Amino acid sequence: MADTVGQSPAKAAASGTASDPCRDISVTMHIRLLPDGTITDVTGDKDHPDLPCYQQAYENARQTLLKTGRLQLPPGKTYQVITFIFKPGETQ
Repeated sequence: MADTVGQSPAKAAASGTASDPCRDISVTMHIRLLPDGTITDVTGDKDHPDLPCYQQAYENARQTLLKTGRLQLPPGKTYQVITFIFKPGETQ
């Protein structure tokens, strides 16, 4: 079996070394906030634009955060940007 460490999911899938390229993807989202936690913008890293499952996970994460509208921040804390990493292949 070929070594897949450091390979993108798309490359691993193309080389036949991964059975499900979507299983190990992660989507990094950057959330801009007002001091009260109101979400003003959500952007993300588009690491695997060639994978439809990545695009779907990216858009799902973005829409979920936008619908949330406001994050409850710890008392006395403010953040301009918070970064979340979503891993849709992991379940709790």
